[in-house]
Amino acid sequence: MLNRAWRNLALFACLLAFSFPRLAQGQQKLGPAYKVGIAFRSFVPKEPYNWRGAKTQALLTTVWYPAASSAVEKPVQVPGMSQLFVTGRAAQDAGLAPSPAKFPLIVLSHGTGGSALQMAWLGHELAAHGYIAAAINHPGNNGTEAYTALGFSTWWERARDLSTVIDNMLSDSTFGGPKDSAALMYRWQWGGPRRDPREDRGPG
Repeated sequence: MLNRAWRNLALFACLLAFSFPRLAQGQQKLGPAYKVGIAFRSFVPKEPYNWRGAKTQALLTTVWYPAASSAVEKPVQVPGMSQLFVTGRAAQDAGLAPSPAKFPLIVLSHGTGGSALQMAWLGHELAAHGYIAAAINHPGNNGTEAYTALGFSTWWERARDLSTVIDNMLSDSTFGGPKDSAALMYRWQWGGPRRDPREDRGPG
């Protein structure tokens, strides 16, 4: 089991390095290349959706992204979580970094019973190195409200959550359009990386 987890992590690292040559070739230093911005979105699909009995009928999404150099980062304080998880520093609703023309998108899926903000340790680092990272609160199976039986048992619905958030991110007024091409997309789900079958997905 442990060997499998390490193989997944190694695969994820290789995919990031080779899928986006600018990261492997364009950045020689190991330190962060960008300040980090954080934003929150509430995506509600137009079509009927399986909310799995959750109180909140929206896909609450936390987005970490490369911010403009003028952004002022502050500690991200999350009641009841900041003492247990690395939430980092970020500038809420700061302007997006003006270059490059496009940033790759990575969607993050928390573990069972977790939450989007618990993925801050990964989302923050991805944003600091030139990625837009979007983490979703899965309905009925997140730590911000009461769990539901369907939230735990219908685990396959997570894939639909992720696909829906991808579609909404690509059409978002801040992160969509020419700024977010999502040349390749990955989801961090149930312990390992998975690649979304839609590649080179961009406006036009």
